[in-house]
Amino acid sequence: MGFFDVLLIIVLVVALVGVLLFWEMRSFTYAAIFGLLFVVCVFVMIQGSLGDQIRKQMSEQKAAASKVKQTG
Repeated sequence: MGFFDVLLIIVLVVALVGVLLFWEMRSFTYAAIFGLLFVVCVFVMIQGSLGDQIRKQMSEQKAAASKVKQTG
């Protein structure tokens, strides 16, 4: 995991906390801004190297599950 991936995860966590805190403070404009930041970060994460790792892991899990089904 590189610097960009770590930075992206930090921004995701900060954006999520920001959404929750601004929502509780009834400041919906700022909550919407942090929500958009969260959505953009998730999209970038899925398109980047973390998304590749997630897709690889899911395909390995599918293969393992099908192997278990075949053996009974």
